[in-house]
Amino acid sequence: MATSNANSNAEADYDKLKEDLSAVRADLASLTESLSAMAKAQGHEGVEALQGAAKQAQAQARNTADSVGQHIAERPLSSVLVAFGVGLLLGRLLNRQ
Repeated sequence: MATSNANSNAEADYDKLKEDLSAVRADLASLTESLSAMAKAQGHEGVEALQGAAKQAQAQARNTADSVGQHIAERPLSSVLVAFGVGLLLGRLLNRQ
């Protein structure tokens, strides 16, 4: 009688352990899904921030190019002389090596 009672208790404990293990697996799967969703959301936020910074840099480059173009249009001779001087300077620096 004692052994059958012990076997019954062991089987009940084993069944309870299986149920608990199934619950842990389900919780782990849910946690994994939640972490994945959070990582994707943060990744999208990072991409959006980079896209915003790229658009801002592009706009700034466009403004600078427009400013340089306007300066060249206003003073074409001095612009050509400056470009010539920069070319000479770079040529001498690169020939030294």
